Amino acid sequence: MGGVAAVAAALFGVFWTAIAPGFMKAFGVIFIVLAIAQAVYHWNNATRKDRFSAFDITDSDEEPDPLQRRFHGEEPPSRSDAARFCPYCGAAVQADYRFCRSCGKEID
Repeated sequence: MGGVAAVAAALFGVFWTAIAPGFMKAFGVIFIVLAIAQAVYHWNNATRKDRFSAFDITDSDEEPDPLQRRFHGEEPPSRSDAARFCPYCGAAVQADYRFCRSCGKEID
């Protein structure tokens, strides 16, 4: 999402620089510089080992990082090593449970 915003800011900066009169062109240049800085930051964040995500709502023990294998060649931990959770209510369940003890729904 940050990469898309960086491209949009850069396009706006180019457009603004092309149509703005006089010293107002400087604002377009500022948008372009900020867009480049934002794009570099987000690319760096997406490709480094310990990424930050504002949308990351699970622990790495619960759900593996899907980009880990692509960028670092590491296998995510197997599902049997991690704790199981009910997909409906999120309660922890043991591997041999067929039904959730909290909500009672069947677990695949």
